[in-house]
Amino acid sequence: MNIVIRIAPECSEDKRSIFFTDEISHHVREKDIQEILKESNRNFWKTDSTNGAEIGRQLYRFLNGSAGHIDSLIEESRQKGEPLSIYLDIPYTLNSLPVELLYDDEYLVRRDHPKTFIIRSVSDRCSRQEHTPEIRPLKVLFIACSPLDLKSQEVLQFEKEEEQILSAVEKFPVEVVTEDLGSLTGLFDKLYEEGPFDVVHITGHAGHDHELGPVFYMEDDIGRLDKVTPDRLWKKALKDFTPRLLFLSGCSTGKGDKVNSAESFAHSMVEKGVPLVLGWGLPVSGKWGQVYG
Repeated sequence: MNIVIRIAPECSEDKRSIFFTDEISHHVREKDIQEILKESNRNFWKTDSTNGAEIGRQLYRFLNGSAGHIDSLIEESRQKGEPLSIYLDIPYTLNSLPVELLYDDEYLVRRDHPKTFIIRSVSDRCSRQEHTPEIRPLKVLFIACSPLDLKSQEVLQFEKEEEQILSAVEKFPVEVVTEDLGSLTGLFDKLYEEGPFDVVHITGHAGHDHELGPVFYMEDDIGRLDKVTPDRLWKKALKDFTPRLLFLSGCSTGKGDKVNSAESFAHSMVEKGVPLVLGWGLPVSGKWGQVYG
């Protein structure tokens, strides 16, 4: 089951409209939204589970509405035994709302029966496309980036991460291919030679450059730092070999840059043509993952 919940980009008479699949559901006071935004920006929820749960309850309450639309969807998905994918279309000015914290007795993203997915909606480009899974193993490309001259960043344990991935999928029909150069050239060559891949997993450090905006710290052909923008990643590697899922396992790849009014790396990759992107809204240690679609 798929549902799109959209928050109106503008408020009228101190209220914003909430839409469920393009039909207006209810209104929320702008004051209430701004109070949640203010509390979440204090960042206590990053380390205080009680604070996180309370913010999640408030978010759930104003999206659910008095008619209990989300409650009804969860109950319907439970009766059908189908996963529930909630696509949230959020205005840029409210993009820092931690909707992944949606909480109703438990966090929605932790519901197992059935599973509930929270996805930040960027484009409906692929919404009407039907995809029939092929009868073959899932193909995953894993690429780790570790520039030699990135002195200020912690050295990541890529080998351990790769071992954990292999261990997690060993009982499933999954083929994992690794790319060892950590560069755009290496990524393109591997995609060209052994693709197509269903999943591309890029791991390493990432951040926001004052001039370039969101960047992933990849390597050049001799192992030095190469600040790769979403545009370069798309044009130099993924445009002709687009995976169904791109995992950007780097700090703040799901976080926008308000100083330069730039959307997140993950958001940009969906706009360019990747159907689904998984990124991090915080430093990876913050454990706040965001899915864009």
